[in-house]
Amino acid sequence: MGAVLLVNLLGPVLVNRWFAKNIGLVMGLMMMITSLLGAVFQPVLTNMISNNGWRFTYIGFGAFALIVMIIIGLLFLKNTPSDKGLKPFGYDESALQTSKQEVKGVSTVKALKSLSFIALLIFMIVLTGFAAFQQHIATFGLDIGLDMSTIGTALSISMIDSAIGSVLIGALSDRVGIVPTSIGVLGVGLCAVILFFISNGNYVLFVIATFLHGLATSSIGVVAPLLTIKFFGNKDYEKLFSTVMIGSPLASIVLMPLYGYIYDTFGSYTYVFIFLFVALIIAGILLLMGNNNSKKLLKESMN
Repeated sequence: MGAVLLVNLLGPVLVNRWFAKNIGLVMGLMMMITSLLGAVFQPVLTNMISNNGWRFTYIGFGAFALIVMIIIGLLFLKNTPSDKGLKPFGYDESALQTSKQEVKGVSTVKALKSLSFIALLIFMIVLTGFAAFQQHIATFGLDIGLDMSTIGTALSISMIDSAIGSVLIGALSDRVGIVPTSIGVLGVGLCAVILFFISNGNYVLFVIATFLHGLATSSIGVVAPLLTIKFFGNKDYEKLFSTVMIGSPLASIVLMPLYGYIYDTFGSYTYVFIFLFVALIIAGILLLMGNNNSKKLLKESMN
């Protein structure tokens, strides 16, 4: 609950309020820092648990995190730039005045009934469901004859890849647009699924597939808020973004155990890969349909 509120919701909301340009890059940097801090603290906490027990570590680190967040919140974070007499970074008054669609946006009531919202929700469910397969990569690696040492190396590369990938995806979305970037992410995901499917004990293919999987997975925290802005503007962005993000935990809750059930039933992940391949293609089609529908919605909101 804490992670969802602070990382998935609060971070993107504040970024959107404080930045008028390079939003994708800033979102990517935020998610990169989240990944890197996790990588740094994980071995530290593991060592503390070994030496001091889980209870001391849990309470001690919880108190440390709380103090740090309170200090940063009181000294540095403000609700909006206007609270400090500032404008968002990259603010262009003349450009904003001529772009009513950015100022007005689509209302929550209208957006929730639209094809764009349904498409975006399904897109996030599919992308998160694809990411959830990470929990099964080790089992899949063992199933195709690899040992835990080599699998661990591949997963370590994937973690580093996720940190760097979020920045690259954010910067790319600023340059070419969030919709083409999201389609590219789905393409990377499809390549990962194909390579997993044909790897059959080949370590090189397994590593490349794991790398591509981590790259596509790193996009979740970046593309979700940017697509919400792209589809519906800024008017009710915070309400709509929080609703769109409901799809992510639902996907993890349902699909993660489903993958395991399929493996236990059929003795392989073949049907999982077929499902992911079809789902990613459907997500891409829906994303394009939602983008076309959003243009109509934003045009109507200007009237």
